[in-house]
Amino acid sequence: MATGGWTLAIVIASKTLQLWGFRVHIMAGAMALVVGTLLIANLTTESSDWLAGAGMLLLGLGMGVSDVSIIVAFQNQVPWALRGLATSAMPFFRSLGGALGVGACGGLFNLWVARVDAPQLAQSLDERGLNRFEGLRALLDGDRRVQLPDTLTGPLADTLSSGLEPVFWVLTVAAVGTLLLTWFWPRGEADGRSAG
Repeated sequence: MATGGWTLAIVIASKTLQLWGFRVHIMAGAMALVVGTLLIANLTTESSDWLAGAGMLLLGLGMGVSDVSIIVAFQNQVPWALRGLATSAMPFFRSLGGALGVGACGGLFNLWVARVDAPQLAQSLDERGLNRFEGLRALLDGDRRVQLPDTLTGPLADTLSSGLEPVFWVLTVAAVGTLLLTWFWPRGEADGRSAG
């Protein structure tokens, strides 16, 4: 859903940038990120798949609108000779931020999973020669999951959920921070030099 939303947003934003300008698009993208992360952070095991899909779609829309708008804005602010540099800086810093973000969120996930107090789960996993993280890998692997008894899948799913919850709340805070930063984006409309 996120990938489809991202693609759809790029198509729409590329057609509307000249009408509404960079700031409107970047702020709309940040708002979609906030709503999407809030939806995902509030998911429970009883939540509808549609709700999860809506959250992912909003994340994709938010990233897509912001992405194309920021790239075109950068291109419009530099001389022609520096457009390649400006354009390549965006994916470079996105990759760098993604690597740091994934590392930090992975560390947070591992910290929370390690802190889950589930002695019966630990004992059941020990009997099978697994630690908690190996149990989670088995839970997420379709072939290995069917080999797990029902007495393990529920507690492992709860452990996975307890590890993911703080990660999604950190992402929500980051999305809110992004939205706040968009207020500092300079006002003004796209001049159309690179939008077409």
